[in-house]
Amino acid sequence: MLLVPRSLAQFLERWQTSRFSGDRRAFTALRAWHKQHIHLWTWQVNLRDQLLRRRRELYRRFAADLSGRYGQMFVNDIQLQRLTVRPVAVNGFIPIQRYHRFIAAISVLYRVLQDACEKRGVLLNRLKCKGATMSCHCCGMLDDWNPKISLTHTCSQCGETWDQDHNAAVLVLRQGLALPPSVQVDKS
Repeated sequence: MLLVPRSLAQFLERWQTSRFSGDRRAFTALRAWHKQHIHLWTWQVNLRDQLLRRRRELYRRFAADLSGRYGQMFVNDIQLQRLTVRPVAVNGFIPIQRYHRFIAAISVLYRVLQDACEKRGVLLNRLKCKGATMSCHCCGMLDDWNPKISLTHTCSQCGETWDQDHNAAVLVLRQGLALPPSVQVDKS
């Protein structure tokens, strides 16, 4: 039977109240493990908190730079919940995609960008630009390809090769700039 750290800690807690003769060596070893485990767990939590603060600060500086340079910004209003599919564990391991999704934290970037724009009076326009990663920004061709497999794509009509994120950014910017100035876009 494989005991996980929580089970071992619970076992140690029960063992402390019901000691028996001759258990000193094993009990001491388990207590030493528990002390080290608590130390490493605390260290890991501290490192995680530092990384989250560092990421937020990086996003804050990025958003401050953008909102300081531009009077209006456009972002594709994607539904993040639809993109966050629960990963299926394979052989007890969660796929790396879950890890990378956590590192990027797009929703945190959205909130920081919103705050920076509100602070500086910059309009943040969230546009619904469907198929932004699928349509070619050069000729407008909507190719049937799987963007999950490759980040780049070559258009079947014009032959242009583009990165899907750059392509989407160009299409969102184009759509935003095409809006009449009098139209108020949802900024929430």
